[in-house]
Amino acid sequence: MTETQERRPKMVIFDKDGTLIDFDFMWASWVEKLSKDMAMLCRKRKISLVNESLDAKLFPLLGYDSEKRTVVSGGMLCCTPMHKIRGAVKQMLEVEFSIAGDIAEEILKQTYGTPTPDTSNVKTLGDLREAFTELKEKHKLKIGVCTTDDHEPTTDMLKMQGVADLVDVVIGGDDKHAAPKPSPEQIQYLCKQVEVDPKDVIMIGDTNTDMQMGKAAGVFLNIGIMHGASSVKDLEVNADVLVPSFEKMMCLMRKLCSS
Repeated sequence: MTETQERRPKMVIFDKDGTLIDFDFMWASWVEKLSKDMAMLCRKRKISLVNESLDAKLFPLLGYDSEKRTVVSGGMLCCTPMHKIRGAVKQMLEVEFSIAGDIAEEILKQTYGTPTPDTSNVKTLGDLREAFTELKEKHKLKIGVCTTDDHEPTTDMLKMQGVADLVDVVIGGDDKHAAPKPSPEQIQYLCKQVEVDPKDVIMIGDTNTDMQMGKAAGVFLNIGIMHGASSVKDLEVNADVLVPSFEKMMCLMRKLCSS
């Protein structure tokens, strides 16, 4: 028997966007609204900036394909904390459109923010309540969520889906007590909170950044879900196993937890 077959995990850590919920369903509308709102505010301030030219700079910067309305594999949106994306957008306004720093900051104060999860932008990729209940009650796993999105909207999404009570610990991209992905610090922090060794953790995510983090932390197994933000080519570099869907991921988890 292999080491994976002989051992059983004690904790599972999920990425959020692209793993638990549909990435493009939330972030496509967010990017488009950001561009529209910034262009509108610039027109009100009589700043020489048109929406088409803003889209041409903003969308590639963030890694967004407006024709397909999808996030580009390896782009900022799928791998970068919100505050760093904000900084990059501010720099773009200053450099590409010669907008003074204080004015760029004011524009962002009025237009930039993490999307509030609701039925208009959240579509789960599986029955989270059913899956988390099984993992926790039947397989006795601790459950963590690790995301580059901010902490508060992440917990709001978990509450919205009725699974906050099943999640032991959450860390977001704006939390200051651990470096963001792909650093192993977020996994190390989550493990410390529930007294589990990283070598007993399964990391489940949809990007190579998730897999790099898991590998750096020395987790039990990296499971890459192929329906998220990354291409299979990017994802397979550091994943131990690839699965095509949330349902297939749960089938694999049952095998791993019953071996």
